[in-house]
Amino acid sequence: MRKLFVGAAAALFLLATAVRADAGPRRVLLLFSYEREFSHFTFARLFRPALARSSRDPIDFIEVTLQSVRGSRSESEATILDHLRGTLGNGPVDLVVPIGGPAAAFAQQHRAELFHETPILFAAVDSRFIERGALSPNETAVMARNDPTLALESMLRLLPDTRTVLMVIGASKLEQFWLEELKRVFHPFERRVTFIWTNQLSMAELLARAGSLPPHSAIFYGILTMDATGAPQMEESALDALHAAANAPMFGLHSHQLGHGIIGGPLLSLDDLGRDTTAVALRLLAGEPPTQIQPRTLVAGTPTFDSRELRRWGIPDRQLPAGSVIEFREAPAWRRQGAIAAVAAVAVAQTAVVIALAVALRRRRAHPAPPAEGWDVGSAEAALTRLTHRLMHAHEKERASIARAIQDDVCQQLVGLTLRLQALGTPPEGPRGEQHARIQELCDQFSALQRAIFAISDPLNPRLQTLGLVASARLFCERLRAEHRLDLDFRGGTVSARVPEAAALAIFRVLQESLDNVVAHAGASRVTVALGERQGGIELEVADDGVGFDPDAAIRGTAVGLVAIRERLRDAGGTCTFDSRPGAGTRILARIPL
Repeated sequence: MRKLFVGAAAALFLLATAVRADAGPRRVLLLFSYEREFSHFTFARLFRPALARSSRDPIDFIEVTLQSVRGSRSESEATILDHLRGTLGNGPVDLVVPIGGPAAAFAQQHRAELFHETPILFAAVDSRFIERGALSPNETAVMARNDPTLALESMLRLLPDTRTVLMVIGASKLEQFWLEELKRVFHPFERRVTFIWTNQLSMAELLARAGSLPPHSAIFYGILTMDATGAPQMEESALDALHAAANAPMFGLHSHQLGHGIIGGPLLSLDDLGRDTTAVALRLLAGEPPTQIQPRTLVAGTPTFDSRELRRWGIPDRQLPAGSVIEFREAPAWRRQGAIAAVAAVAVAQTAVVIALAVALRRRRAHPAPPAEGWDVGSAEAALTRLTHRLMHAHEKERASIARAIQDDVCQQLVGLTLRLQALGTPPEGPRGEQHARIQELCDQFSALQRAIFAISDPLNPRLQTLGLVASARLFCERLRAEHRLDLDFRGGTVSARVPEAAALAIFRVLQESLDNVVAHAGASRVTVALGERQGGIELEVADDGVGFDPDAAIRGTAVGLVAIRERLRDAGGTCTFDSRPGAGTRILARIPL
């Protein structure tokens, strides 16, 4: 169902791409409920780079924090409103994304005065804070439905002897809401277990209590952003500290808590929440009205558990619900030792092969005469093909790694520096001075640098996963047509969402290589691209009316691009036909059976 939803999102996203060929960066306002180091930061770390990678256009993120953890607001509401007006006054905002319940309430309260015409996407907010009837025509939402009762029932099924539950919850205003909600939904369980609420404990007291619980106890991690002394708490650090101190097993609500000490259970996936929110954001940025996008609510998924915690607390796999996923499994000792021995053996063998090759090469140079029956050309070609495929896989892996590093780290640091410069350059009152003008110039240079870095980072893999093969190919053709003023006609058919990732990547790389050759060598006045499924396979056809060439002579010569096309398709189990002759244009037909 998710693949169908993302496919529909990608199709609708393409409706407005033709008119955006020369558009500048899109401005997306992220409204955080609390300081981004605390609540909802994990979601933002997933959503922001995913949207930046998947968007056709560069994105300038504007991040505003509405309140601190300690109080209801870090500044007066009037100060926050003035800051937002000043920020929004620098240019139009294409999308507003409030993250969390307090930010959602603020955005709805001040929509008319701040962003009357701007679409709003409520994200990472519990559905208790937003009712469908409360959304205006210019709003939609991707919500979560936290279900503490489901998590508690899962805990008691695994540990039926539990008599005491330490309920970890903080003391902020948001946590006061959840305290009352948890007490309400857990009331039916009070005859079975005793609940200890931690909202009046300091972090030190909480750790001490977690380490001295009576037998048959468990810990339920709800939400902890501020302890009773007013000290802010970061979730991962708090979980790790509890895990180290606790003398009882710990349970939680969200997938990102797995690996930080919780046993597991039916967890809400922030990866899914970020992916679905990205898909909706792309549709809104493409101009689709929010009224056409139904609000969505994600719930806990397949029960998932940490094998290390199961082993620590003596919970056998047979007690888990049917279909459960177990992560962090460790290989048996004999297998790890065998793997080490295998690696060592491979290293020794490779060393021996290198030495043997060096000796053989020296002898061949000394006695270069070929054997009587000639060289084994077939074996040499096969070995070269295998080496080529290994190099291609390594190259793709390295490209993806570099792209992630550039977009998730370098570009985001540039955005952060730009926002800090903007804050420094905004005068409290009066006209802008010379200093502000210089700072604004620096901001523009940072934004231009970010867009340039993003443009060369090759964010292909996440785009293929989010938009699909046809949508990604269409976007590439549209951009190439705008950059080089090509008369390029793209005809996209239907391609199944179940296409293997390797096949989609191979077809897209063939498209890139083919069109690069057209731009560099063909001198064509018209190009057509057709992509779709046909007779049980994916077919790509790239045809132009350019100068043409002799394919056999080119492949025997220096046409590395044609060889790369052929080898990519061969590696994916496909075939390729080059139909061309001098003066008669070129037609490249690539096919991968499914």
